[in-house]
Amino acid sequence: MPVLDFQAYDLSYQKEADEGYYDEQGIWHEGTDEWVSVGKCNAQQSGGYQVISLPDGREEHYSFTIYVHNPRLREFKYGEKLMLRSMRGMEDIELTVKGFSRHYNLCKIYA
Repeated sequence: MPVLDFQAYDLSYQKEADEGYYDEQGIWHEGTDEWVSVGKCNAQQSGGYQVISLPDGREEHYSFTIYVHNPRLREFKYGEKLMLRSMRGMEDIELTVKGFSRHYNLCKIYA
C-alpha cells in the first residue's frame, strides 16, 4: 500500500544575477541567474478558477498553492520566479509568485 508524501516537491527560487564583469582581456561577461533551493514542500493544483486579490486592488488567477512547513521562510514578492521539482525527478514546473501568506506553522505561496 503506497504512503502519501506530504513533501513531494523541492522548491527553488531564481536569484537575479549580479551585474556583469570585465575579464583580464577587457571582454564583458553578463551575470548569470541561479536557482537557490528552499527545501521540501507540498504543492496542490487549484482545480479551477482561483483568484487572489493583490494589495493594489487587482485580481490575479493562480494555478498552484505551495505549502512550505517552515514558518521562518523568507517572504516571496509578487513576480518572483519559482521552480517546483518532483523528488523523483519526473517533472519541473516553473511558476511565478502571485501571493504569499505566513501562518502559525507553515507558509503558503500562491503561484
